[in-house]
Amino acid sequence: MIGKLKGLIDSYGEDYVILDVGGVGYQVHCAGRTLQALPSPGGAAVLSIETYVREDAIKLFGFRSDHEREWFRLLQTVQGVGASLSPAIGGWIAQAFGYRACFFILGSFAIASLALWIGFAATLRPACAGTDQD
Repeated sequence: MIGKLKGLIDSYGEDYVILDVGGVGYQVHCAGRTLQALPSPGGAAVLSIETYVREDAIKLFGFRSDHEREWFRLLQTVQGVGASLSPAIGGWIAQAFGYRACFFILGSFAIASLALWIGFAATLRPACAGTDQD
């Protein structure tokens, strides 16, 4: 797996940067605020990388720090949040409210998910109650 890339900015796309590392251009997908923080083409950059492997694609996601990459990993555990949304959601929450708010918001998602799961499990219990055999 690729964990970090250090090289020169070759070009930019809508949601990615091409980072030239020793003559090899890596397409690295980034959140908008990460792209804005990178230098102009020809400038040096270092990105923490999360390698995302699927059946039909391999994508590299770039972050300005290991801390941001950990947020990406944490957001991946929230049901319904995919790899494409995680950088945008994490970046927006962090920019709007700060990193501490991210813990609060994600904690709230976790508690809500747990409450829904407990409620679902409780609906199954009455159906199973009459099946005990001694």
